[in-house]
Amino acid sequence: MNRILIAAALAIATTGIAHAKSLTGAEMQKIYPGTWNMVTKKGLKVKITFERDGSGKMRIGSKHTPFVWKVKGNKLCTSRVAAKGLKESCSSARKIGTNKYKSSNGTIISK
Repeated sequence: MNRILIAAALAIATTGIAHAKSLTGAEMQKIYPGTWNMVTKKGLKVKITFERDGSGKMRIGSKHTPFVWKVKGNKLCTSRVAAKGLKESCSSARKIGTNKYKSSNGTIISK
């Protein structure tokens, strides 16, 4: 019985470790094209679409904001026009569930 409990605990611990690993650049290139639901660390809900050509758009309510995206190393970088010029933001991401990822800036995206 103790062996079964230890095996179950190891399986759970190993699963947690696998989910904590950041995505590689190749993994990001593969998963990000498409439309995602995004929740910022402040709780703002956004619909975000990544096109294969590197363009994209964010929709917050009825407002659409275009952006461009690319993978640099093991980080996803987006650039958009802001009040003071072009603003680039880069972050790594890790898988936290099926089609669910958390970025290093606290944002969660899911299908």
